[in-house]
Amino acid sequence: MYDAICIPGGHAPMEDLAYDPDLGRILAEADAVKKTIAPVCHGPAGLLSANLPGGRRLFEGRTLAAFSNEEEKLNGTAEYAPWLLQNMLTARGGKVDDVKAVGVPIPNPAASWA
Repeated sequence: MYDAICIPGGHAPMEDLAYDPDLGRILAEADAVKKTIAPVCHGPAGLLSANLPGGRRLFEGRTLAAFSNEEEKLNGTAEYAPWLLQNMLTARGGKVDDVKAVGVPIPNPAASWA
């Protein structure tokens, strides 16, 4: 078992890690023993792969810091994203923290879940 799990950002996690059953299992095991799980930027897309028995999402009801719709649009990458991360996390039961970009959008380096 890992001491902590960091999920990198970029659009790649939205293309594959969001649907990876192995990552989902690793995240569920890590969460069960209170390991640190630290997704960065678009990395919270990987959390979508983690489910509990009965189909409930592992992060359902938790507050998440993630790359917001506003940041995606200000960064000029919304049109290239397969879906908007904030929308998907919210639709799947997460509570996305309202982190506002001021001036130049900067991906939240402290993205994590509580």
